[in-house]
Amino acid sequence: MSDEQSRDVQHLYMFLIVVGVLGMMWTLAGGGFLAWRDGIEHNCVVEGPFPESRPYPALIPREPERAYISLLPFGRACDWRSEGGQVITALPDWNTTSVFFFFAAMATTGGIRIGRGEKRTKPSTISAD
Repeated sequence: MSDEQSRDVQHLYMFLIVVGVLGMMWTLAGGGFLAWRDGIEHNCVVEGPFPESRPYPALIPREPERAYISLLPFGRACDWRSEGGQVITALPDWNTTSVFFFFAAMATTGGIRIGRGEKRTKPSTISAD
């Protein structure tokens, strides 16, 4: 591979790192904004997440017991209290977390490839005399 091609490949790996890091930041900021806009408790009541399985009795009162940001999976989580006094936690789906992991893999791939490329030395050329 020529020096120019080697530089182009390194630029590609740097691009992967930059896009990956920016994508991770965008995903966290966007997910956090969507969870907090209009108030996190209000969003639990309006948008959920709600408990999916129905062996639980009806939830009372309509306000969540606790609303918070979950890290795995990333997003808004809501604790609801059932009529029997049981606390039921409803977690967000994995969509935002999957996007974050995609960008993390992109940045990691670029970093590993650049790291490996710097450790390699050019093979010496043997001249025939």
